[in-house]
Amino acid sequence: MNFLISNPEIVRNARIQLRRGRVVVAAVICAAISVITWEGVAQGVVGESELFGLVLYFQVAVLLIGGGVYCLQSIHREKELNTFDYQRVTRLTSLEVAIGKLFGSPITAYLVVLFLMPIALVGALLGRVPISVVLEAYTILFLGCVAYHAFALVISMMLGRGGSAAAIFIFLLLVAITSVDWSQITGTFVVHRLSPFCAPQIPSEYVYAIGVAASDAKYSGWYDLFFGKPLSHPFVVIVVYVVFGAWFLVAVARNLKRDPAAYELYSPNQALAFAISVSLLVLGFFQWKVLGPADWVFEGLYARGPLPPLDVIRELLRVNVPVFFALGVVLLRNRERVRSGIRTTAKHAADGFAAIWPTPYVLVGTAAVGAAVVGLVEHYRPPESHWNWALAAFEVLFFSIWLTRDILYLQWMNLRRSKRPLLSGLLCLLAYYVCAYVFFSGIGMFEVPDGGPLTAVFVPSPLFSSGISGWNSQRGLWIAALALQTVQGLLLVLLHRRRLEGMERATAL
Repeated sequence: MNFLISNPEIVRNARIQLRRGRVVVAAVICAAISVITWEGVAQGVVGESELFGLVLYFQVAVLLIGGGVYCLQSIHREKELNTFDYQRVTRLTSLEVAIGKLFGSPITAYLVVLFLMPIALVGALLGRVPISVVLEAYTILFLGCVAYHAFALVISMMLGRGGSAAAIFIFLLLVAITSVDWSQITGTFVVHRLSPFCAPQIPSEYVYAIGVAASDAKYSGWYDLFFGKPLSHPFVVIVVYVVFGAWFLVAVARNLKRDPAAYELYSPNQALAFAISVSLLVLGFFQWKVLGPADWVFEGLYARGPLPPLDVIRELLRVNVPVFFALGVVLLRNRERVRSGIRTTAKHAADGFAAIWPTPYVLVGTAAVGAAVVGLVEHYRPPESHWNWALAAFEVLFFSIWLTRDILYLQWMNLRRSKRPLLSGLLCLLAYYVCAYVFFSGIGMFEVPDGGPLTAVFVPSPLFSSGISGWNSQRGLWIAALALQTVQGLLLVLLHRRRLEGMERATAL
């Protein structure tokens, strides 16, 4: 605790934000909210058992969203005011500066949460909520907000000038996606909401558990399923917050004192490990086992029928597309990093390994996750279901080659002489896929029985809709489509190498 109190960045933010006028205004607003909420209890609008959860919602909203906006502005605003370079040359380590911004930037939001604590504790007493449940709820609130604030710092660090609206949109999008209770709306993933907005549900889940346990001793709490095994949801979210909060803090700490042109969120091995850890969560929370009447104890889980094994593989590959696409984007090298590599390792600046960068990591990651998916499907699939090992392996390989081709294109585009080459590459890639889908839909190629392999050369979707009979009758055409995808990737490798050689010659002059 002392290292937080003595952190100069936290002290600086406290002096700026916690001025007497601001503190008084925050206290008056929180007092007014507390009085109005208490009046609602007195009038019977809010039940005594609901008061604690309602105040928790206020606290989560203030700390998560309000504190997140402060963190989004912390580094980005320093760059716009041209004061960021002064922090880079301080005697503080990158980790100390990162922790200072993580806890100092949202300090006003922490103060508001503190001012709302009295009415929250009164609600806990009126609702007879045990102290263990109160501590559990606030542990999730605090750890969850810290993890999301660390992600906000990553966004703030990576954004250029004028990107505040985009930063807020990305952050709110993450909050919205993780606030969805997937176990209630889909039978694909058996996991409750992962955002800190799950904290206010803990008191109501405790009350519900008591009511159910009084009639049936089998009920044992609020569960998620991880590889078919029940795990307490509070335990799940705490582990997720600690793991991913640490990942985001590492990204900030390793780059904060670097020149922005030389930012590298993670080392290649770290980036690969991060992508695999995200995929592990995706695979783990997938509903591998079909819930039956004996599984009623997992309250709120939406049971679905078993999917065909090939459909499971395709669904999980689709979900992992953004994970490994992001891995490839994180590993891309810009012109400044390539020039730096040419100066330090001139002999290897344009060799074969440099020309295929960053495909080795993308291929290893997609192959590892694809093999895990196939192995899990083989383990969990019903014995009577239709299965084809060759088609499953081919889909994983096609998925890896296709994703690698697009990453190679972005790497080649990222070395162009333009203001924002990566953004230009992403827009061109998006325009390409939109035009390809519109064209093939317009001429009806997606409905033609023999059109799948041809269209798969340009867009991968036909492969993930073909059946075993189509694969058996068109195996040669599908292999030819994979070969053409590989040829496209090799052409991009040659273009990338030529650009590297041109930069090598220009740097040598």
